[in-house]
Amino acid sequence: MQNPLSVITAYKGKNVHMVPKGTTVSEAAEQMFEHKVGALLVGEGDAIEGIFSERDVVTRVVFKGLDPKQTPVSDVMTPDPYTVSSKTTIDEAMKTVTERRIRHLPLVDNGKLAGVVSSSDLTAWVANAQTEEVGTLKTQLDAIAARNQGLIYAMIGLIVAVIVGIVVN
Repeated sequence: MQNPLSVITAYKGKNVHMVPKGTTVSEAAEQMFEHKVGALLVGEGDAIEGIFSERDVVTRVVFKGLDPKQTPVSDVMTPDPYTVSSKTTIDEAMKTVTERRIRHLPLVDNGKLAGVVSSSDLTAWVANAQTEEVGTLKTQLDAIAARNQGLIYAMIGLIVAVIVGIVVN
């Protein structure tokens, strides 16, 4: 899809959930639950210092036996997350999340935070676009079949006439 990521943020909104780096893992997890998101940016304003995800909770907190009520997200976040512009195409973003094995792409335009797109957002957008395309193609095929139905009946009539002509002679 050659559409830019900005079409997704225009549809889903540009809400970005961010916490300061001193936020505890427990507080961050609570916010993730409340907002129904899988990751939070870490930083303030447009300054992204890191990203804290469900994966970080499992691999960097639980697995290591850290206390979520005492551990700041800055100790377990992914620092300096990979970012892209909102002008990045959906195809490029799909390739990026796949190759980098990441689930969330912060969007930054001219140093300003412009949103976050998740791999789920990308997948849903592509699936919806493909569903619409299939519907359009079906409509076009139905129209072609309807136009050709008359031609098919004419051919059948011609064949019957030829057969009748052969039988009569």
